[in-house]
Amino acid sequence: MPIQLVPMPNFHTKRLIINAIEISDEPALVKLRSDDRVNMYINRPKQISLEDVHAFVLRIHEGLQNLQLYYWAIRLPIDNQLIGTICLWRFVEENASAEIGYELHPDHHGQGILQEALVNILDFAENTLHLKQIDAYIHQDNIASRRLVERNGFLIDPVRIDENHEQNLIYVRTRDHAEKSV
Repeated sequence: MPIQLVPMPNFHTKRLIINAIEISDEPALVKLRSDDRVNMYINRPKQISLEDVHAFVLRIHEGLQNLQLYYWAIRLPIDNQLIGTICLWRFVEENASAEIGYELHPDHHGQGILQEALVNILDFAENTLHLKQIDAYIHQDNIASRRLVERNGFLIDPVRIDENHEQNLIYVRTRDHAEKSV
């Protein structure tokens, strides 16, 4: 079955709101994407200005409109402030795959927030989009992120190498493996 890209849904979990990033989120995105702890294992330029983040948000909105990616804000309902993001992107029709990525402000680490968000996004990816494979590129030293994906049925791909970032491990979750681990 081919990938079935659909408009981006919102999710509400026991503790989270997972929905679209808005222009009003730009100050929180500056705080998130310029934090040294968030960027410790990510090879990207820090986006520290509102102008940089505004351009990023516009690219995200364009990608959403064109059904090229999904990019959600992770929020706590108490104040509706963005505390993290989670996305699906780099879709490959030939093998019905995509890459997942996420980031969470360190003030909220260790609370199971990414686990709660990830479960919803994986369900959407596999049961709505009909993805057969989801990749996660994770720095070898990012133990917390490695544990998160391993807990959710991802395995290290022993063959593929991230040629752009040799310190990254490529984790893969296939639909077959995920069904066996449940």
